[in-house]
Amino acid sequence: AAGLSVDERTDWALLALRLLALALIVAAFARPFVRGSAAIMAGGAREVVVLVDRSYSMGYGTRWARAQAAAQGVVDALGQGDRASLVFFGTGAEVALQSIDDRARLEAALGAATPGAESTRYSPALRVAGTIVSESTRPRKEVVLISDFQKLAWAPSDDDRLPAGTVLTPVAITDTDTRNLSVTPVAVRRSRFEGQERATVTGGVTNRGSGAAEGATLALELNGRVVETLRVTAAPQASAAAT
Repeated sequence: AAGLSVDERTDWALLALRLLALALIVAAFARPFVRGSAAIMAGGAREVVVLVDRSYSMGYGTRWARAQAAAQGVVDALGQGDRASLVFFGTGAEVALQSIDDRARLEAALGAATPGAESTRYSPALRVAGTIVSESTRPRKEVVLISDFQKLAWAPSDDDRLPAGTVLTPVAITDTDTRNLSVTPVAVRRSRFEGQERATVTGGVTNRGSGAAEGATLALELNGRVVETLRVTAAPQASAAAT
């Protein structure tokens, strides 16, 4: 009967151990791909800062709903090991949640937020984002800026620079209708009539949009009570007043 010598059995055992070790090494490198971890496949976990503009102009039309949807898309795309921060900004910046991986909390904070009455300033938001990503140990750093991008909101300075290697992704919440009305300064003229003082109030709107503003309503409010309303029509790049 054929058989193996002690040396031959030892060689086969050693070969088997080497093949097993090789298989374990291959499996170790292949494991992230088998599990489908997008973050690991792309170079590591991410630190994501979502900057959401909640200034007054974001309350126009469907802008705020679309901004929330865009931010929700970023939250939904978080992978294994990713962390996200949610920052709302207008004139200043407010950190709602910082560097967490809890999608439920991010969604709740996003859903509870509303636009405010502030104007837009990008510098405070970018500085907060820069601080958060600079303190993170994750290899990939991203900042997503969601805004309607008001032109006057941008006053760049060296302090607004993000750390090297940070990816900045702007998400523009824009409209095809570019109506843009602002209230002109109100003038009050005082006079006397039959022994009583009279006040004549004149106000209006300036239309900086590309289309005519048909029937804009102006309301005169005194002590919280509307005493008179008038309607005006302003041509593009023009003003209209009512007394």
